[in-house]
Formats: sequence, structure tokens, C-alpha cells
Amino acid sequence: MDGTVEGDGVSRTLKRREAENSRDFLLARLAARSQLNRENGCIEWRGHCRPSGYGYLSVNNVAIGVHRLAFQLHKGPIPAGLCVCHHCDNRRCLNPEHLFAGTKSENSLDAVRKGRFPPHPPPRFSGQSHPQAKLSNDDVRVILTALKNGVQGTTLARDFGVTPTQISRIKRGVSRVA
Repeated sequence: MDGTVEGDGVSRTLKRREAENSRDFLLARLAARSQLNRENGCIEWRGHCRPSGYGYLSVNNVAIGVHRLAFQLHKGPIPAGLCVCHHCDNRRCLNPEHLFAGTKSENSLDAVRKGRFPPHPPPRFSGQSHPQAKLSNDDVRVILTALKNGVQGTTLARDFGVTPTQISRIKRGVSRVA
């Protein structure tokens, strides 16, 4: 005897969990919430998506990306250290023909080659080139000279239309060093 009693609740739960983890059951879950896009061949997830755009579902109370699950169901385990990438660049796609295993570096280079990803981050604005700058570099030099000559920061703030805190930051060299 294996220690289980017919009708045992634990045994029924384990059998149900085994059935829910079966390949056929998981494939049916994916199919129930996906749809073929005839224009591009993508099988697009219509269920829950993360803010990043990737679809996901819960398996054993663990959220898993549907593209990762589809890859594993159709192609086997994801090799250690690799990501599941999309040839089609469609984050909702779970078509196994559109999925491949690659490193993060390969995935980033693929994105750059396809023009989805700038090769370098966009430049950060600073100083007078910032779209919201209220002071030019010349203004900062005038403020620094005035402070050295004893003009109060509150007076300069009022004259230049900025806060006293900004004048203090300029004085301490924390921001807008001319």
C-alpha cells in the first residue's frame, strides 16, 4: 500500500496539480488566450501583459512569460544564462518559430541592428541646453560674481526668477557651475 486512501484530499490535489502542469494542459491554456496574426505570422497573446508588453500567466502560482513557456513547451528547457528572444520583435508573440535562445548581449545587438534600440543612450541635457533651463551660462557667471560681492541670494533669486535654493546650489557648486 502506498499510504494514500482513495478519496484522500491530498492525493486528489497532487493529481490535479500534475494534470495542470502537463504539456497538453499548458498548451491549451496558451491557445485559449492567443490568436494568429495573419499579417506577420505571430501568435499573439491576448491575456494579461506586464507594463513592458510581455504576456504572462501563472503556473503553480508563479508568473511566467508566455514566450518563455511556449519556448520550453516546443523546444525544451531554456539553456542556462540565455534569454528567450523574438525574431519578430513582437513582445506578445509566442509563435515558437519566432523564438530563439540568445544572450542578453545578442538580444541587445539584434535590437540595435533592427533600429528598435539606440546604440547609445540619448544625451542628457544639462545647463542652458536643458529645455527647462531658466538661466543661461552668462546668468550663472553674473550670479556668482554678485554673490562674491555680497549680494543676498534671495535678492538674486527674485531678480532672475528662480528659487533661493537654486541660488544656493549655484553658490555651492552643486548645480550650474559656470
